[in-house]
Amino acid sequence: GMATAADWMSAASFISMAGLIAFLGKDGSVYYKEIYKKGKLKKGESWDKKGKKYTYKEVFKQTTYSRGMKGIANTIIKNFRVPAFAKNNNIRGSMLVNFTVNKKGNVVDVKVVRKLCKPCDKEALRIVNLLKQWIPAKSRGQNVNVKYALPLRIE
Repeated sequence: GMATAADWMSAASFISMAGLIAFLGKDGSVYYKEIYKKGKLKKGESWDKKGKKYTYKEVFKQTTYSRGMKGIANTIIKNFRVPAFAKNNNIRGSMLVNFTVNKKGNVVDVKVVRKLCKPCDKEALRIVNLLKQWIPAKSRGQNVNVKYALPLRIE
């Protein structure tokens, strides 16, 4: 059925005074309190299952590669080798590699979801596994896993 205002209020309560809004809620297993001024987050605090407290200024902070987007491109350009099999058989096209950057900033669960040829897929896996040193994403100040899709082309 439709969610009513009452349902929403029970999920998260807020208090507003002089343009300051304190927001108390639960996001999965994470409890949090956020203070907004003029619609901007001023301060957020969250607690994990063990009661450890985290403070933050952004609700969600995206994963970043330690050497930036250019670093990803450079690593691919410098290290990607078109397999002899692909050259000899005139294989061209694109592959799509899915992977997760975990809470520690490591690349895990690497899978080629759009395949091209066995040697091509193997090379795609090797390349993605070279992309080490990520800064993990943070949700409400706590590190979280983020899934990525990386397209790779053989021209």
